[in-house]
Amino acid sequence: MPPNLTIITAVRNCLDETKLFLQSLRQFPMELIKEIIIIDDGSDTETQNFLRALRGKIRLFTNDNSIGFGPANNLGAKHSKSDWLLFMNNDLVLTENWDKPFGRIIKEEDKLDQLGCLGNVQLDPRTKAIDHAGITFSKGHPSHFLQGEDRLPDGEFSEYLAVTGACFLMRRDLFLDVGGFDPKYKT
Repeated sequence: MPPNLTIITAVRNCLDETKLFLQSLRQFPMELIKEIIIIDDGSDTETQNFLRALRGKIRLFTNDNSIGFGPANNLGAKHSKSDWLLFMNNDLVLTENWDKPFGRIIKEEDKLDQLGCLGNVQLDPRTKAIDHAGITFSKGHPSHFLQGEDRLPDGEFSEYLAVTGACFLMRRDLFLDVGGFDPKYKT
């Protein structure tokens, strides 16, 4: 069976951002997507109604009250039926070819030794400057590598101790083996 992928997105309100995210995902789809799991994490009525009306590969799970980012995404991972999980925030706006590095890893066209998770380069949609290209640590404090810069990192893949939770790929079995997100992580 070919490798497959579940996109997991936790939503708590932010209806306009969620609409833009889903519109960009429809505009620039990824061929390997088996399902999209959306966790409505205690949204207001307007957002709930919008999410309930979604069709296609989307599976919706609803929390009556917010349980937070970590637990909501863990719920999505638990219900996934795919080999790979791609966690994506609902405020992302995808652009053409966003999926290529992820797809090459999933299809094993590129191999990264000891890959834990694969993040992405995120641009600020207003300024087009880099918002995230990995996380570095200086004196114990995390910071986004190249934040505010307009020059993309050299090389296609780079190794960092951490990536942002806004968008990253991980094997489902590894995510579950390490216990998923810390359930105390609520924001």
